[in-house]
Amino acid sequence: MNTTVKELKVLWIREFDAVVKVGPELLGNRSSTVKPFESLEVLEFSKMSNWEEWSMVAEDAGAFPKLRRLSLFEYCKKFTGNLRRFLPSLTELSIEECLQLSSSLPEMPVISTLTLVDCNKFDGGIHVLESFECLQYLQISTSLDSTTCRSLPASLKTLVISQCKNLEFPLPHSYHCPNLNELRIYNCENLITSGMSWNLQGLPNLTNFTISCFGCENHLVSFPEEGLLPSTITNLRISGLQRLKT
Repeated sequence: MNTTVKELKVLWIREFDAVVKVGPELLGNRSSTVKPFESLEVLEFSKMSNWEEWSMVAEDAGAFPKLRRLSLFEYCKKFTGNLRRFLPSLTELSIEECLQLSSSLPEMPVISTLTLVDCNKFDGGIHVLESFECLQYLQISTSLDSTTCRSLPASLKTLVISQCKNLEFPLPHSYHCPNLNELRIYNCENLITSGMSWNLQGLPNLTNFTISCFGCENHLVSFPEEGLLPSTITNLRISGLQRLKT
């Protein structure tokens, strides 16, 4: 692939079932004075059914200097990594259906949107979320357990968590999220059961709150408790809490 195309801004790589490893050859001739993919802004991989590894060398650290959006989705089920690299301009990272992914997140100083869906083995890098000082939207589905996420950035505005059945700790109570205005929780059995200790009053700008637990056991019988919800709430959705009485 000729990576010296200076004006290339969007690159989609799809349905290369024979590819097992993407390595330094993707970047072409490193002796060139031109930075690899120096204008590329969007990079998407999808339907790479046998792709396992993305491997770069230290000399490739300057690649993708303007990349804003990176997506891996749709049947990249064997991909394990490695995602550890510096992406100075990345604002949006979406990883979906990478069932074997176990590597750490890249260094992303300006990341604002992060989506991790169906990454069952992923536990690397979530602990550094608070270092993403520009992060505003975070969605995690089937990718988080009770030991991985200890803190969230104060910049966060939207948090969506679903199908994380082992998550137990009270999220808002543990974090300082003054800008959070939307919180959505779906089918997180243990987290919903511990709802009385969430202390949502600690979220002064929360306006949208959704809680749903269809098809899972939970023992929450009283919700909300007096004073549990902040007065800023304008949209409230509660569904699937079969034992709820008050």
